[in-house]
Amino acid sequence: MANVRTLEPKITVELTDLDSCTIPEEVEAAIKSALKCPDMEIKVNVTNANNREQKTAIVQMGEHQARALLEIGRIKIGWVYSRARKRIEVPRCYRCHGYGHIAAFCQGTDRSGLCYKCGSAGHKARECDSSPKCVICIEAGQPENKVNHQPGTSRCAVFRSALENLKNAQK
Repeated sequence: MANVRTLEPKITVELTDLDSCTIPEEVEAAIKSALKCPDMEIKVNVTNANNREQKTAIVQMGEHQARALLEIGRIKIGWVYSRARKRIEVPRCYRCHGYGHIAAFCQGTDRSGLCYKCGSAGHKARECDSSPKCVICIEAGQPENKVNHQPGTSRCAVFRSALENLKNAQK
Protein backbone atom coordinates (compact mmCIF):
# COMPACT_ATOMS: atom_id res chain seq x y z
CA MET A 1 0.00 0.00 0.00
CA ALA A 2 1.31 3.47 -0.90
CA ASN A 3 1.72 6.33 1.53
CA VAL A 4 0.14 9.70 0.83
CA ARG A 5 1.56 12.90 2.22
CA THR A 6 0.68 16.54 1.84
CA LEU A 7 3.25 18.71 0.09
CA GLU A 8 4.27 21.78 2.02
CA PRO A 9 5.91 24.86 0.50
CA LYS A 10 9.68 24.88 1.03
CA ILE A 11 11.69 27.77 2.44
CA THR A 12 15.47 28.10 2.30
CA VAL A 13 17.20 29.14 5.53
CA GLU A 14 20.85 30.12 5.97
CA LEU A 15 22.72 29.17 9.12
CA THR A 16 25.81 31.38 9.33
CA ASP A 17 29.06 31.46 11.33
CA LEU A 18 29.53 27.68 11.43
CA ASP A 19 32.81 26.08 12.44
CA SER A 20 35.14 25.10 9.57
CA CYS A 21 34.75 21.39 10.33
CA THR A 22 30.93 21.35 10.32
CA ILE A 23 29.34 18.68 8.13
CA PRO A 24 25.75 18.51 6.75
CA GLU A 25 24.77 15.57 9.00
CA GLU A 26 25.74 17.60 12.08
CA VAL A 27 23.58 20.52 10.93
CA GLU A 28 20.64 18.23 10.19
CA ALA A 29 20.86 16.57 13.62
CA ALA A 30 21.04 19.94 15.41
CA ILE A 31 17.98 21.29 13.56
CA LYS A 32 15.92 18.17 14.23
CA SER A 33 16.90 18.28 17.90
CA ALA A 34 16.18 22.01 18.31
CA LEU A 35 12.77 21.72 16.63
CA LYS A 36 12.00 18.36 18.29
CA CYS A 37 11.08 16.85 14.89
CA PRO A 38 13.28 13.77 14.40
CA ASP A 39 11.44 12.63 11.26
CA MET A 40 11.25 15.93 9.37
CA GLU A 41 12.62 16.08 5.82
CA ILE A 42 15.33 18.66 5.20
CA LYS A 43 18.06 19.14 2.63
CA VAL A 44 21.36 20.57 3.89
CA ASN A 45 24.29 21.94 1.88
CA VAL A 46 27.34 23.37 3.62
CA THR A 47 29.55 25.90 1.83
CA ASN A 48 33.33 25.90 1.84
CA ALA A 49 35.00 27.87 4.62
CA ASN A 50 35.49 31.60 4.03
CA ASN A 51 38.58 33.70 4.89
CA ARG A 52 37.60 33.61 8.58
CA GLU A 53 37.34 29.78 8.47
CA GLN A 54 33.56 29.93 8.84
CA LYS A 55 30.98 28.04 6.83
CA THR A 56 27.32 28.65 5.98
CA ALA A 57 24.67 25.94 5.82
CA ILE A 58 21.91 26.34 3.25
CA VAL A 59 18.91 24.39 4.50
CA GLN A 60 15.76 23.70 2.51
CA MET A 61 12.84 22.72 4.72
CA GLY A 62 9.08 22.87 5.09
CA GLU A 63 7.56 26.29 5.70
CA HIS A 64 6.23 25.42 9.17
CA GLN A 65 9.60 24.16 10.44
CA ALA A 66 11.49 27.02 8.76
CA ARG A 67 9.32 29.61 10.51
CA ALA A 68 9.93 27.85 13.85
CA LEU A 69 13.70 27.85 13.24
CA LEU A 70 13.68 31.53 12.24
CA GLU A 71 11.69 32.36 15.38
CA ILE A 72 14.35 30.66 17.54
CA GLY A 73 16.96 32.79 15.74
CA ARG A 74 20.09 30.95 16.92
CA ILE A 75 20.89 27.25 17.06
CA LYS A 76 23.83 25.40 18.61
CA ILE A 77 25.70 23.33 16.02
CA GLY A 78 28.82 21.66 17.36
CA TRP A 79 30.67 24.22 19.46
CA VAL A 80 29.11 27.38 18.02
CA TYR A 81 25.77 29.14 17.99
CA SER A 82 24.73 29.80 14.42
CA ARG A 83 22.39 32.58 13.32
CA ALA A 84 19.37 31.59 11.25
CA ARG A 85 18.00 33.86 8.55
CA LYS A 86 15.71 33.44 5.59
CA ARG A 87 17.63 33.16 2.34
CA ILE A 88 16.51 35.66 -0.27
CA GLU A 89 16.55 34.06 -3.70
CA VAL A 90 16.14 36.26 -6.75
CA PRO A 91 14.13 34.54 -9.50
CA ARG A 92 16.40 33.84 -12.48
CA CYS A 93 15.24 33.63 -16.09
CA TYR A 94 16.84 30.88 -18.17
CA ARG A 95 15.56 32.49 -21.37
CA CYS A 96 17.14 35.97 -21.22
CA HIS A 97 19.60 35.30 -18.32
CA GLY A 98 17.98 38.20 -16.44
CA TYR A 99 16.69 38.47 -12.88
CA GLY A 100 13.38 39.19 -11.19
CA HIS A 101 11.26 36.94 -13.42
CA ILE A 102 11.14 33.43 -14.86
CA ALA A 103 11.17 32.17 -18.46
CA ALA A 104 7.39 31.62 -18.57
CA PHE A 105 6.84 35.39 -18.18
CA CYS A 106 9.95 36.64 -20.01
CA GLN A 107 9.60 39.46 -22.51
CA GLY A 108 13.34 39.95 -22.99
CA THR A 109 15.77 38.78 -25.64
CA ASP A 110 15.92 34.99 -26.05
CA ARG A 111 19.44 33.96 -24.97
CA SER A 112 18.58 30.38 -24.05
CA GLY A 113 20.95 29.06 -26.75
CA LEU A 114 23.88 31.18 -25.56
CA CYS A 115 26.60 30.23 -23.11
CA TYR A 116 25.74 31.49 -19.61
CA LYS A 117 29.42 32.23 -18.91
CA CYS A 118 30.56 34.22 -21.97
CA GLY A 119 27.34 34.95 -23.89
CA SER A 120 28.54 33.32 -27.13
CA ALA A 121 26.57 30.83 -29.23
CA GLY A 122 27.59 27.28 -30.06
CA HIS A 123 28.50 25.89 -26.64
CA LYS A 124 27.28 25.68 -23.05
CA ALA A 125 28.93 27.09 -19.91
CA ARG A 126 30.37 23.75 -18.77
CA GLU A 127 32.34 23.50 -22.05
CA CYS A 128 33.39 27.18 -22.10
CA ASP A 129 37.06 28.15 -22.10
CA SER A 130 36.44 31.88 -22.67
CA SER A 131 36.71 34.55 -20.02
CA PRO A 132 33.37 35.47 -18.41
CA LYS A 133 31.28 38.26 -19.88
CA CYS A 134 27.89 39.30 -18.44
CA VAL A 135 25.40 39.85 -21.25
CA ILE A 136 22.82 41.43 -18.93
CA CYS A 137 25.31 44.05 -17.69
CA ILE A 138 26.29 44.77 -21.32
CA GLU A 139 22.60 45.25 -22.16
CA ALA A 140 22.19 47.50 -19.11
CA GLY A 141 24.95 49.79 -20.44
CA GLN A 142 27.71 48.95 -17.97
CA PRO A 143 31.23 50.01 -19.07
CA GLU A 144 33.47 47.35 -20.64
CA ASN A 145 35.61 46.99 -17.50
CA LYS A 146 32.49 46.16 -15.41
CA VAL A 147 31.18 43.22 -17.47
CA ASN A 148 33.94 40.62 -16.95
CA HIS A 149 31.89 38.33 -14.69
CA GLN A 150 29.11 35.76 -14.98
CA PRO A 151 25.50 36.83 -14.42
CA GLY A 152 24.36 36.29 -10.83
CA THR A 153 27.68 36.77 -9.10
CA SER A 154 28.34 39.43 -6.48
CA ARG A 155 30.13 41.49 -9.17
CA CYS A 156 26.97 41.67 -11.33
CA ALA A 157 25.35 45.11 -10.96
CA VAL A 158 22.04 43.91 -12.43
CA PHE A 159 21.89 40.98 -10.00
CA ARG A 160 22.80 43.19 -7.01
CA SER A 161 20.07 45.64 -8.02
CA ALA A 162 17.47 42.85 -8.33
CA LEU A 163 18.53 41.44 -4.94
CA GLU A 164 18.30 44.87 -3.31
CA ASN A 165 14.84 45.46 -4.83
CA LEU A 166 13.66 42.10 -3.49
CA LYS A 167 15.05 42.84 -0.01
CA ASN A 168 13.30 46.22 0.03
CA ALA A 169 10.02 44.68 -1.16
CA GLN A 170 10.11 42.13 1.68
CA LYS A 171 10.54 44.78 4.41
